[in-house]
Formats: sequence, structure tokens, C-alpha cells
Amino acid sequence: MKKSTFLLAAGLLLAGLAALPAAAQAKNVQPAGRARKTVTIRYKKGTKSYFNEIKAAIGKGGRTIRFQPGHTYHVLGMIRVPSNTTIIAKGAKIVEDKVGTTMLRQPDNRIENDKIHGYNAVKNITIDGGTWVGTKKCLPNAHKKEGWRDGADVVNFIHAKNITIKNATFYNVYNAHVIELTGCKNCKILNCRINVKPNGKPGFYKGYFNNGGIQLDACYSSNNNPHAARFDSTACRDILIQGNIIRYTVGIECAQETTKDTKNIQVTGNTIYYHYMPCITKHTQNFVTQNNTEIPY
Repeated sequence: MKKSTFLLAAGLLLAGLAALPAAAQAKNVQPAGRARKTVTIRYKKGTKSYFNEIKAAIGKGGRTIRFQPGHTYHVLGMIRVPSNTTIIAKGAKIVEDKVGTTMLRQPDNRIENDKIHGYNAVKNITIDGGTWVGTKKCLPNAHKKEGWRDGADVVNFIHAKNITIKNATFYNVYNAHVIELTGCKNCKILNCRINVKPNGKPGFYKGYFNNGGIQLDACYSSNNNPHAARFDSTACRDILIQGNIIRYTVGIECAQETTKDTKNIQVTGNTIYYHYMPCITKHTQNFVTQNNTEIPY
């Protein structure tokens, strides 16, 4: 090849490379990430429990799960929610038929585990919309304390971070909490009805007088939460509770038994109907309330 021809070809090649995006010129170019898989739980008339369908749809996480609006789904068992999962249930109703069972919680291998500490159990979970109806009964052999047997929360996440619960309705609890975050950080509870039905009527609650509708607990001991091992006293921090309607004997309760303080809790624009106290803030730093309406009942 003549020198002039070679130089011309080389120049054209360099010019073409220069026109490419910088990322395409890198040596080890990674392909674009795959879009998150979306799975819809199809309503089928006559289905008694959607537990297995939901379990299969959620898989190991990294998915968006949708319920079809306008339908009621009965579930006989706990829905385990792994990291990087979004559940969208706007317009749907999900009913727990198993006695003494929490409706939404992380997988079994992400609780009661010596490797679980701090906020490393699960992360990046969103519950968006839906009416979630808990059980009114405890297990017949449930532990008994101060005259009441232990019940089950509707929602409970432990040693977790980046949890968002929004635009949803949760009600019916026997001697427990509607939403419990145990040792969690960077979490939001937004525009929810807490033990208030869609028609505005109160949900069911029967139990101890100072249980919180929203409980911000610590991973201190089995008295706080028996599933929160390792018990390293991880406390809740950086929590936003905004725009909710709460009806419970106590609206928001922070850990009353722990060695580490709950920190940086912002409670704004909520309506709290309470029987005992609107908020219990023992062992809490920087609990900020603004523009809330507190109404005794």
C-alpha cells in the first residue's frame, strides 16, 4: 500500500472512532442493564389462596409485582419480600386468612441470623397502594404477656434500609402493630390509612393499651421483636412519616426498651386518632412533628 493511501485510511478510521460516544470507545463496554421484570398476579375466580402464585412471582427479588385493580385476593400465609422488590396493588384488596400471621415481611433467611446486623438484611423495597387486611386472631399457643397473647403485625421489616410504604390502606390487628420497622433506616410511610378502612371507619384492634399503629422498634431483645436477631440494638433512623391517617391506641411508638436511640424521625401532615397517646418517643433523638392533627377518641 502506498504511504499516502495508508495515511488516508488511518485518518478515516480515527475520524470514525472520534465520532463514537466515549463509552463505546472503552475497551470493556458493558451492555445496558436489563429492565426490571414485571409480573402481574392474575385474578382467577374461585381461587381460595394466592399464596403460591405470589411467592413464585416475587422469586428472589429484583421484580415489580402487580395486583389487578378491582379484585380481592385471599392469602393463606406470609408474603416474603426480598430486596429490590416493588409491589403495586392500587385498587386491589389483599386479605390474610391465616391466623396469627404477618402479611408482609422479608424472607426467612434474612431474619434470626447471626450474619444479620445493622441495616444489612434487605433493602430497596416499595409497597405502593392496595388495601391490606390483617388477621383478627392470634395463634392459639402464642406467648402471653400482661394478659394478652402476642398477635401479628400487618407489615414488619427488620434490619432493613430504603423501605417505602405509600398510598395504601392497612387494617385489622390483634395485639400487635399495623406497620413495624425494627432497626430500619431511610424509610418512608406516605399517604397511608393505618387501621382506617377505605370508607373511613376504624379497623379492628384489640390488645395492649400502648401499642403503636406505626412502631419504630429496635433490635434489642426478643421482648422488642423475637425475629430481630442478631440483637445488636440497631435502632430506627432517618424515617419520614407523612400525610397518613392513623387510628390506634398510640399513633406512633418508638422503641421503649433499647440501648441505642431512635434518631431523625420526621412526622408531618398526619391525622392521628389516639386513645392513649398520639406518640411515644422514649429513647428518641430529633423527633420532629409539624402540621399534624391529633384527635383523642
